[in-house]
Amino acid sequence: MAVRGHAYEVGREYRDTGKPGHPDDQLLRWLNMEGSGLSNSRGIRKLRYLVGGWQRVADVPAAIVLTSKAQAHKTHNPWDDAIDPHRGTILYWGDAKHDPTRRIDDFPGNRILRSCLEVVQLGYFAQAPPILHFTKERKGWARFDGLCSLHALELAWFMDGDRPVQNYRASLSVVDAACVTTDWLIDRRRATNPSEALRGAPREWIRYARGKGHRRLKAWSARVRPPKSRRAATGSKEEAVLKFLSRLDPFKFEQLVVSLFQRVGSRLVHTIERTQNVRDRGFDFFGTFVMPAPFDYEIRFRGEVKRQAKAVDPVQLSRLVARLERGEYGLFVTTSVFSTQAQDEAFEHRYPVHMIDGLQLVSMLEVANLLIGDNIDPGWLHAVLAPDTWTGTEASE
Repeated sequence: MAVRGHAYEVGREYRDTGKPGHPDDQLLRWLNMEGSGLSNSRGIRKLRYLVGGWQRVADVPAAIVLTSKAQAHKTHNPWDDAIDPHRGTILYWGDAKHDPTRRIDDFPGNRILRSCLEVVQLGYFAQAPPILHFTKERKGWARFDGLCSLHALELAWFMDGDRPVQNYRASLSVVDAACVTTDWLIDRRRATNPSEALRGAPREWIRYARGKGHRRLKAWSARVRPPKSRRAATGSKEEAVLKFLSRLDPFKFEQLVVSLFQRVGSRLVHTIERTQNVRDRGFDFFGTFVMPAPFDYEIRFRGEVKRQAKAVDPVQLSRLVARLERGEYGLFVTTSVFSTQAQDEAFEHRYPVHMIDGLQLVSMLEVANLLIGDNIDPGWLHAVLAPDTWTGTEASE
């Protein structure tokens, strides 16, 4: 049975044994009730209402639990989700896969997402299911990333092995709420009317349920990540892509990164260019971010690209920050990882810099639909690079 008196706090990890009867379990044991529990599986899971009749749309769950996997895999995994802590957004893939006998809405997870979208589109926000998002960075544990609302559901394509498959991609907004109590999740499933379903809900969720929108929780995962957890697993898709990038000529690698930023940041980046002269003060690219009207505010940025195997240390990071002029923002891109000390220093001193490691770089390529299996889209590569410079010297250890 579900356990009262607990709460899921943003950024904290919780024990996930996969067994609701396990005394140490803090996921299934805390959430499962008779007639309304989670299956022991990954992905999209729902909690059912125990009392029906008052909901304006049938078959809408009382709550949804989503799980993302942060670790790299040896086998191909098309469900790589994009989490943006600075904007307070999550892009989450549905559960469709290649199956000649099933359509996109025949998959159970996609049906759950569609039901959620239906109540949002109809404006029945009081019935919109709260979405709890967790990330598994290590076996047996799940980090709570936040309470989310569904913003949109788009059709997108990914490669399931060597086959293109159409799937849903949910756009989620992270609600500005520090925690979610198990009491609310229990009482919500027993509610007999909309008011009871909001008893014990976070303040921003109540605003959302009343049709007033909610504030986003931003920079909610700004914490140090162990470098080992950010290394690509042997034999994984990420390792294959990073090995290819490590063989690129350094100048061509810079060109690829700039082209990638132009693509994924098209809605925000106003200009971005490579530095091509000796007076660049050590920077590899520069540009401006533009906040759209009515603000029309520009933020200048400069970036550094490191095609290397060893971890980025505090000295490398602090050198970038020291070269920034007043009002400028720094971007540090590496095919490797950032050392614990570098991350500690960046967070402690609030450096105006964003760190993009190898796994994040691969994720950006995937968000931009530039990955085909374990390879970068050759058509895009031909457009941004000269074919005879695709290979070069391996990054040094």
